[in-house]
This record gives sequence, structure tokens and C-alpha cells, in this order.
Amino acid sequence: MNNKTAKAVALILMLDLAVLFGWWWFYYEIKGKDAQIASIGRDIAAQEDKQKRIKELDQVLQSIASEKSKVDGAFAEGSNVVKFIEGLEMMASFSGAGLEIVSASLPAKVEEGGPFFTLNLSGSFGRLFKFLALLEKTSYQIKIESARFGVSEKGAWSSQIKLRLLSYKF
Repeated sequence: MNNKTAKAVALILMLDLAVLFGWWWFYYEIKGKDAQIASIGRDIAAQEDKQKRIKELDQVLQSIASEKSKVDGAFAEGSNVVKFIEGLEMMASFSGAGLEIVSASLPAKVEEGGPFFTLNLSGSFGRLFKFLALLEKTSYQIKIESARFGVSEKGAWSSQIKLRLLSYKF
């Protein structure tokens, strides 16, 4: 073989090797970018799924908002105790019984339970009983700690009720 042919074959081999190396380098660059694109695609899909779940949660929360307000209405806070007392006064007025709130105490700790009230009622037995029936149907959870009934010589009934408001938010 002559020197010129050997040089041409060597040059072609080097060009083939350079093309092969270039192709190999290009292939692995594309493969690396493909992995990055797949990772970004998974991240986007995860974010879209998260957004979808947030939107569904918002819809659920909006659909139960009225029920939540009813449940919240069954619990009293420090500012709502006055509303509870006004409710007691309305029940007494509706039942026709006389109501005197002798004492009310707000607990300092959760362990003590909710606010404690001592009520004096007066009126006929039917009116006192109607007040107790209305008290049972209140939206607040209460515990009647004691109830004493008495009748005077004139036939007027009186009652002392001690109750605790259990549905109280601390």
C-alpha cells in the first residue's frame, strides 16, 4: 500500500472515530436531558395533582360551611356566654317562668369544665317544667348538676338549678 492510501485510510478512520465519538457524546447528552425532562414532567404532574386536591378540598369546605356554622353555634366562647345567658332569659320568657341568675362563674382551666350557673326560677309547675324542657333542647351541651323544686304555702313553685355549660371553647 502506498503512503498516500495509508494516510487516507487513517484520516477516514480518524474521521469515523470522531463522528462515532460525537454521536456517542450527543446520545448521552440527549439521554441526560431526557431524564431531566421526565423529572420536570413528574414534578409538574405532582403539582397539578396537588392543585386539583386543593380545589376539591375548597369545594368540600364550601359545601359544609353551613353545617360548620351550625356546629360552631353549639359551642360558646368567652364572648358568647352573654348570648347563652340571653338565651336562658328568652326561654324563661317563652315558658312564662321568672328567672334570676344568682351566679355565673367562668373557669380558668379546661379541667374545671365549662362555665357554671346557678338559676332561681319561679312560677307554676308547668312553667318550670316547660323551661326545663326548653333547656334540654338548647343547641348547647349542658349538664344539670342539681335541680331543687319547692312549693310555697300559696302554691307558687320555685326551683334552683345549677348547670354547667359543657360546650365551651377554651
